[in-house]
Amino acid sequence: MMLMILNTTSAVINELTNAESNISILYEKIAQQYPQIREFFLVYSNENRKNKIIIQRAYYAKNKDDLDAESVFKKGLDTSKYSLKKTFPISSTLDDIFQIAVESEKTTIQLYSDTAKLSAGIMPYLHDILQTLIEKRGKRIIKIEKRRKKLTIQSNDN
Repeated sequence: MMLMILNTTSAVINELTNAESNISILYEKIAQQYPQIREFFLVYSNENRKNKIIIQRAYYAKNKDDLDAESVFKKGLDTSKYSLKKTFPISSTLDDIFQIAVESEKTTIQLYSDTAKLSAGIMPYLHDILQTLIEKRGKRIIKIEKRRKKLTIQSNDN
């Protein structure tokens, strides 16, 4: 993984929106490959697309040039800690798929948490949006784990 420290607002916003896009793409590929969990992951893929728009709106809510000039992220955001997958091995089991999804959600929570800490005093609206998305993702992990458990029980019963 290439070390990249982001210290402009536009670069950080781009990283956040790319995270949403990447997970959305991953979930669409999962839905395509695994019909039994298609609808489950398509719901989250669509939600990620909406999250991307919410993040972009938070950025544009304040004059973006002013934010870049302020250098909100002076301390920098180290992107090497947030590696997200857009694909999965073709031989992946359902259990593998759910594990990849949980890991992706946890990585995104960490990205949002670190970004929220850096933006707290200067961009409170972005901070608040990220806190909301962190809570949603925490609940999403619980739902993914429940779905994984349910499918495991069903496959053991067969």
